[in-house]
Amino acid sequence: MFTSFVGSHSIEKFLEECGIQLSRYQNDRNVLNKAIFEKHLDDFINIANKSGDISAHQTLTVLILQVGAKLLNDLKEKVLESLKWENDSKRYSWPPYVINVRKVYLEDFRQKILSYKNNNASFLINLRRIHE
Repeated sequence: MFTSFVGSHSIEKFLEECGIQLSRYQNDRNVLNKAIFEKHLDDFINIANKSGDISAHQTLTVLILQVGAKLLNDLKEKVLESLKWENDSKRYSWPPYVINVRKVYLEDFRQKILSYKNNNASFLINLRRIHE
């Protein structure tokens, strides 16, 4: 779910900064922990800002939620705005059968951000697991 939601190109750049290969992370999410992540947080923010792509900021936010790192207010607000359906639907052209699922993911991500407390890891919903 993670890479399908935000794109693997962004996460690969963040992991590369930490010396972690994407395939290793996909096999064991624990290779990226809070200590490693926070050591590189300023670099991650620079990477996301230089990309000019909101998906990089979304990716960064997902990683923050997963490792329990500090979520900066400006990043939080930027990503929350991007997760509104009217903004998301302008950036991407979704086939009709995907729209409702996309809306579920967007709302889940929004709720996780809004209820997030620093130092408490939070994971996004994975509808594939629900249907298996």
